[in-house]
Amino acid sequence: MKESRTKYSPRFKAKVAFEALRHRDTIAALSKRYDVHPNLVSRWRNTLILNLKHAFDQTTARQTKTGSPKLHEKLRQLKEVNDTLKKKATRVSLTKRRAMIEPDHPLSIRRQCDLLGIHRSGLYYQQIKKKRRPTHRAAA
Repeated sequence: MKESRTKYSPRFKAKVAFEALRHRDTIAALSKRYDVHPNLVSRWRNTLILNLKHAFDQTTARQTKTGSPKLHEKLRQLKEVNDTLKKKATRVSLTKRRAMIEPDHPLSIRRQCDLLGIHRSGLYYQQIKKKRRPTHRAAA
């Protein structure tokens, strides 16, 4: 049976990261002492270093916990617009939707195809015109 991943508490991560930051022991020694992989110790230490600048900023800490209400409202509005445009785009014929794809647009071709409801392979497909074969009739 597959073992589940070990989940470490934020307090434990902070303790190990702080010790790694103090440089009293090597990362290998810390990983052995706390029975965690050395990559985790390095990752936790780097996360601690990156987030130290926010330790004394109360507004940032408050916003990260609750999120900005204006931002949530804006995301909701953009999602509604996106859904509406997706529905309208699927009503247009496939050839017109293919013509809407712009290779030089900042959105990737993959994303444009997804928004327009087109399979990407269908974008590049070109139908081969069948040649008519001459019919040979046997002389009677």
